[in-house]
Amino acid sequence: MGELRKPFLLLALLAVALVVGVELGSSLLTGGGDAGGSLRAGAQDLGVDVGEVGRVDEPSGRGTGYLALIDVVALWTTGLFCLSLVVPDRVQGRVQGLATLVFSIVLILVSLLMLVLAFVELSIMVSLFLAAPFGTLAYLALWGFFPVGEASLLLGLVLLLKLVWVVLLLLAQPRFLQNKGLVLLALTTLLCTVLLEFLHNLVPVVVVSILDDVGALVFAVVAIVWGLVLLIGSIPAGTRALVVGAGLPESYAAELSANRRLCIAVAELARTGRPVLAEGAGLLWLARELDGRPMCGVLDAIGASRDGLVVGYREATARTASVVAEAGAAAVGYKQHSAVLTPRTGERPAWSWEGGAPEGFVWRGVHASQLGLHWAADPAIATRLVSAAGIAEGVGAPA
Repeated sequence: MGELRKPFLLLALLAVALVVGVELGSSLLTGGGDAGGSLRAGAQDLGVDVGEVGRVDEPSGRGTGYLALIDVVALWTTGLFCLSLVVPDRVQGRVQGLATLVFSIVLILVSLLMLVLAFVELSIMVSLFLAAPFGTLAYLALWGFFPVGEASLLLGLVLLLKLVWVVLLLLAQPRFLQNKGLVLLALTTLLCTVLLEFLHNLVPVVVVSILDDVGALVFAVVAIVWGLVLLIGSIPAGTRALVVGAGLPESYAAELSANRRLCIAVAELARTGRPVLAEGAGLLWLARELDGRPMCGVLDAIGASRDGLVVGYREATARTASVVAEAGAAAVGYKQHSAVLTPRTGERPAWSWEGGAPEGFVWRGVHASQLGLHWAADPAIATRLVSAAGIAEGVGAPA
């Protein structure tokens, strides 16, 4: 796929920053025109004489500004990609998780507040509009003459900048297409922009403000959903131990590789000495790469898929004391894998069994092996893991 092209990534950051800036400034860029003449005409249609009225301004609406709640997530994500250009992985993994945790909480709270404001305003709009004739006149004076043309031009600019952002990201690294979260985020922001333009042109101009507020409500909800996604994704920053169960990762190797944020967080967790127990699929995920795709890089080993499947039970003996077992302890495990790792073991092997060479890796708090253990048959594994997690965090003692 090639290396990351830094200039294109920086330009992508600039493009999405312009998007957020334009959306936040939409209230200054649209609306404000004199709608007094239109109000008098509307009053005549209702059979009400309003006489001479003062200046009535066109509303700017909430919809375009609320798009920034979603696009700030795109800005944050792109900014994290750019951060990797200047910050070492070990520092980035420590900082990005906590920063994303704070950012997601702030995003959720702000989105909730703006959701309530939009709902209250929408309720007032509908109530006034239906309270003819004087309530309707009040609605017309405040929200009845939405500047559809100006909003359309602004949304067109926003949509163009978003498309530029997407293209620049792909030029920076085509592998971004494998990041399903990023692809979904791009589709979400593009579709929301098109949706708002559609709502603005769906109904007569006097009720466009109502649908604009409906769009704002939708965007606030979408932003809350993305805030929850970021919040869940930042959980590894507070993780004390990690268990990756046995399985067959080859089917999802591309997705695992593309999630660089998670890979960096796992590598940082292992580097700090916290317990990381990886079986089967987990062993391959912790390797430097699998079938040419970069993985977590915790283990200095390379995985490769091959034809055939290794299946069977092993009566194993622990070669090195670890979070799983004391050296010399016996265990029965199950192997089921098609990919193999080179080298098969590190300086401190995890297991050995009759008729086979030593296997697996023990490093700091890491225990990684193709052998999957039956925890119910040996509850001491869970006890040792929890105790090790407490020690790594500076609390508790071995059980």
